[in-house]
Amino acid sequence: MAQYLFEFIPSTYWEANFVVPPPVYEWEEVKIFTDCTADRPRSTLHDYLYPWVGGSIIQGQWRVTDSIFNPENSDDYPSPQDPRLRFLLTMVGSLSIQRTGIDDPSGNIFCKAISRIETFFGLVSVKLEFRPSVPITDFTHHWHAALKLLYTLLSSDHFGKREVPVKHQRAALVLFLCMVESTSPLPPFMARDWCTPDLAAEFVRIAFEDGAWAPIHAFHDSPDLVYELTDRLVIHFPLIVDEAFEYATVKRLFDRLVEKLHYSHNNRLNSYYPVPQVLNMFITGLPSSKSESQISRNFLRYLHEPDILFAVCAFLVGGGFREALHVLARLRPNDPAWPVCLQRLREYVYRPAGVPNGYDIPGFLADLTAFLEGGGWTMVLL
Repeated sequence: MAQYLFEFIPSTYWEANFVVPPPVYEWEEVKIFTDCTADRPRSTLHDYLYPWVGGSIIQGQWRVTDSIFNPENSDDYPSPQDPRLRFLLTMVGSLSIQRTGIDDPSGNIFCKAISRIETFFGLVSVKLEFRPSVPITDFTHHWHAALKLLYTLLSSDHFGKREVPVKHQRAALVLFLCMVESTSPLPPFMARDWCTPDLAAEFVRIAFEDGAWAPIHAFHDSPDLVYELTDRLVIHFPLIVDEAFEYATVKRLFDRLVEKLHYSHNNRLNSYYPVPQVLNMFITGLPSSKSESQISRNFLRYLHEPDILFAVCAFLVGGGFREALHVLARLRPNDPAWPVCLQRLREYVYRPAGVPNGYDIPGFLADLTAFLEGGGWTMVLL
């Protein structure tokens, strides 16, 4: 029942500066906060009873007894005093709640709790590049507690096990990286070299392991957190990006595109977008990569396998990613796989679900052909 009620509490309740309005009616312990005109339980809970429901759930702490978050165990910062944040951190730190949703994805309380933490800190607006509703500097001890819990989870052995769904791991990682970006200086528990190669490799696994970046049967579903995650990785965490090149080669990450492209070709509704966002990260990140030359060479060799090169280019062409294609062409403009690839790209039937409006694919391919025939630009990696 508590899980059912938790889902109906509006996001505004979890904002740091939320003030509980005075009730208009009280009956025993039940409090109604506005005149009720709803005729359905869901609307009644969401619009009129939510402060009372939220307070009742928090007071009961959902009977969580296995959380690694201990609000009384403070170190260099005081423990967070806001009962809503303490409740959310207790939930996120619970192993049983982390596992919830393995058999029933609809019961995803862990991700909902992560989302409410984002709301508390105003990070929803920050992720959209807007100013937060409350200055982040006002959250010193609250921020510290959340960041430490997330870092503890992501660097622990059990959180990366299969018993915790990778979707939960990904939600925690996105929030953690978003908080790290806004934290300066880093707290004492995070050394300057906190992002070790092992931890970077774990972050890459979380991003790509379950294939959510290129779902085979996706139609118009909203993008998974993996797209936000890869965007954050490439901009702020180059060490993690370098690990991604080795992962893509060893795991043959783009083989999935060959299968997806076949499905797209036989289904008019399957869009090419947003797969190119992930491809763009790899392709545009390679010229500035600090990866060992052998890792880069191995990745380039894999990328230019005939079927892989065609699949990658087809998604970039179908999604209208002109700049990424030009960067790709510069990597190895004289590779023998290009002539056959260009011919296949001309013959391929692009589905309208994935092609931007007004996009001239024949003209784009002619431009790409001219670009390659001009020699592109040869990298030192060759």
